[in-house]
Amino acid sequence: MKDSGVNANAVHPGGIMTPLQRHLPREEMIAFGWMDEAGKVSDRFKSTAQGAATSVWAAVGPELEGVGGLYLEDCGQAAP
Repeated sequence: MKDSGVNANAVHPGGIMTPLQRHLPREEMIAFGWMDEAGKVSDRFKSTAQGAATSVWAAVGPELEGVGGLYLEDCGQAAP
C-alpha cells in the first residue's frame, strides 16, 4: 500500500490493567503476578493513557510520516 500513501507499523501497547481483566478470577491474576494478595496491581502495568501513547504517536507522529514496517513500543522503535 506504500504507493497509495498508506504505511503500516506494528504497535505493542505493553501490559495494561483494563476492564478486560474482570473476566478473570482474582486468584488467576494473583497467580500470574498481575496483583498481590492485597489487590495492588503490579508496577509493570501501564495506565490506559500510557498504553495508548505509542498507538497515538504511531498515528500522528510527524517523524513517522511516510515510514512503515517498524515495530514500535514505548513511543520508540524496538526490535521485534
